[in-house]
Amino acid sequence: AGSTTKCCEAQMLGLTRCSLVAFLPADAFVALYGELADRAGPRKTFLVGVAVMWVGLALLGVNALPGWNSEPLWYAAFFCMGAAAPGVFMGCLYIGERYPAHRALISSLAAATNDGASLAFYVFNALYFRAALPLPLISLLWLLLSAALGSVTVAHLPSWAWLQGERAQRSLSGGGGG
Repeated sequence: AGSTTKCCEAQMLGLTRCSLVAFLPADAFVALYGELADRAGPRKTFLVGVAVMWVGLALLGVNALPGWNSEPLWYAAFFCMGAAAPGVFMGCLYIGERYPAHRALISSLAAATNDGASLAFYVFNALYFRAALPLPLISLLWLLLSAALGSVTVAHLPSWAWLQGERAQRSLSGGGGG
């Protein structure tokens, strides 16, 4: 933990596998979340992403408890956290339709937040190694933070019915959009 030397080969392989297991679904599930957004709307898309993240964080925390440490559970946790990202991101993009005057800002912030999500690894690292918090507590704190932020965010997401009505109104008035 406090070493300034490079990880051993086995540790690097483990880190690479966890990264791969997280990053692949983050890219692969974009189309699935797109379909969900088209069929069920932004709130459900966002909430599915948040729920999958909570499962990942719960698996991460439970697997770090004494007596667990199951390699498949580590991969499942990272898979869920990676699979959650597109749902949260896509859901947030719809806030721009609710507040069209701020659409460019909202899209930019959503993209920056999505791209900056890897900072979570730095935060986890700092809390675990510098602050010496146990991983189950860090996972729980992150879950509570995501619940609080998710509650605020979902309140600003347009409902599917509102969104369809707005799009129909713009189409009738020749306002375009989509």
